[in-house]
Formats: sequence, structure tokens, C-alpha cells
Amino acid sequence: ITRAFTMPLDLSEWVDKLESRARMARQWILELETYVPRREPFSEWMKTIRTSNDENRLQDLACEGARIPVEMNHVKMLQLELEAKNWSAKARRWTPGCEDSKKGKLEDLREHLRKGQALRSRLLIEDKDG
Repeated sequence: ITRAFTMPLDLSEWVDKLESRARMARQWILELETYVPRREPFSEWMKTIRTSNDENRLQDLACEGARIPVEMNHVKMLQLELEAKNWSAKARRWTPGCEDSKKGKLEDLREHLRKGQALRSRLLIEDKDG
């Protein structure tokens, strides 16, 4: 945005749009951090999301963030954590001793494992264990 003012063109129309989008993104991040405070490392922040009990609010925030025309890692990671939370809940139902335990079909279990691998491959942080 600041570079646009140094160019020999009138980019004010584009700059206004970019500034508006950047402002929307900053507001969204502030709202998210009010609900889920920023933590370091990023994996701790993600864990906070995973253990949250208010999934409806998190889903709303993910939808709002996805509609902002700016790419933000916060949105990607929030969506990924919500998907991982749903994946884990489904996997727990196949765990013996679980309250809602049920036996799954082999192909369903394989497909669920593939989904888990796909979720893991979307992580933006490096796996320290290899």
C-alpha cells in the first residue's frame, strides 16, 4: 500500500480498496484474538481452538474470515483446527470404551485415515518430530 504512493500512477482507487480490505482483516484478527488470545508458539494457539467448547462461535468466525478478500494464515489455521476437531470426534466414536462407540467398516476407517493425512499435510507449521 505504501509503495503505491511512490509510483508515477494514480492508484488511489486501488489503494482505497486495499486499505479497506486490510482494515477488515485486522478487525477480524482482533475479534478472533479477543475470543482466542494469541499464544506462542502457534501450535499452542491452535490447541486453544481445539479445546474450545464454543464451536458455533468458532464456525462463525471461520465463515466471516473466509469472506474477507485477504489471505490470512489465521483463517486457514482456524478452519484446519475446526476440521481436525470434527475428524477427532468422529475417530473417537470408533475407539473402544467410548460412550458412543460403534464399529466402523474397514473402508470407512481407511477413508477417515486418508482425511487425517490430508489435514496434516495442510499444516503450515513444521513437524519437529520428523
